[in-house]
Parts: sequence; C-alpha cells; structure tokens
Amino acid sequence: MIIHQKKLKNAATEILEYFGENMINASLAADCLVRADMRGIFTHGTYLLATMFDRIQAGMLSIPTQLTIIQEREAAIMIDGGNGLGQLAARKAMDVSIEQAQKYGIAITSVRNTNNIRYCVKSQLTNSPKRHII
Repeated sequence: MIIHQKKLKNAATEILEYFGENMINASLAADCLVRADMRGIFTHGTYLLATMFDRIQAGMLSIPTQLTIIQEREAAIMIDGGNGLGQLAARKAMDVSIEQAQKYGIAITSVRNTNNIRYCVKSQLTNSPKRHII
C-alpha cells in the first residue's frame, strides 16, 4: 500500500487534534511521526498513534501538551514536558537551545517529565533551518 506523505501527515494531525492537542502542536508532532515512517523507523512513526490513545485513556499521557521552562540560567535551560508529547518537548528544547546559543555561544537544554523523543530529536536536528548552529 502506498500512502502519500502529505495525506498521512494530515491524517495524523487530525487524529492528534481529536486526542485534544491544538492544531499547531498536532501538526508538529505528526510531522515527526511521519518522518520516522518515511525513513522506515516505523516503531517511532504513526504506529504510535494507537499507543498514544491508550496512554491518554489510562492517564499516562497528558494532552494538550503543556511545556514549561522551569529553570533558565543563561546557557542552561530545563524544560518540563508536562507528561505530554515528546515530539513537542524535543522541538521546544531545540528552539530554546538555538536561541540561547546565539546569545551565549553555547547552550544545553534538558527535558524532564515527557514521553518518547528519541527519533524526533534526530529528525528535528536534521531538518532544522538553523542546523548549522547545532
């Protein structure tokens, strides 16, 4: 079966919105899931949508994702992922790290209380328009 990337992303976005995520965050998370599928890493792709639903129902995943910067000391930042979508926490960590690195020449961001970000970190780094900074 062939499924076009754009249609899969739109479907994943709609599913995440149905789960309760806002449109922008749903689109960002869906992009990570679809990129994993497109690279053949199906264990970190749209396959996870069913698992996400089960985890939301069991109270193990909190939607909508509420990200909070809980500590910021110049080039060192800590983000609390609110037990939400790890894809969003990874994106926020990358964006904050880039912003702080531009100010201080270096930055490190840690994320706690989130869900799987493993593949998404690689995807975000590879596809960042500012990847030359990373």
